[in-house]
Amino acid sequence: MTFLSDGAVPDEAPGGGDGDETQRVQRRSAVVRSERRLAALRLALVQEKRKLHEASAREQGIREGVVGRAVWDLLAQGRLEPSVVALIRDEVRARLTPTQAAAFRNKAFE
Repeated sequence: MTFLSDGAVPDEAPGGGDGDETQRVQRRSAVVRSERRLAALRLALVQEKRKLHEASAREQGIREGVVGRAVWDLLAQGRLEPSVVALIRDEVRARLTPTQAAAFRNKAFE
């Protein structure tokens, strides 16, 4: 059994013309299967990257929610200095969209 690389066709193939055509068809078929497998692997890679990104975004949301609740609790307990509240207020205002701003009306960080 002879292995050919890069799809090269040998100058002299044993067995005549029919064998050569069969080998070319088999090689083409193997290339098509390999290309399909590569496409499937690339799709799987993209899907796994998306899952990783979504997990990271979800974890970030969890962290932000926990910190946000802790800040609200500290504020409600009066344990934050007015200067810290002012810093947080300025940072919050800079990040709010108009829709989000409605949730902060009549609150400490408005």
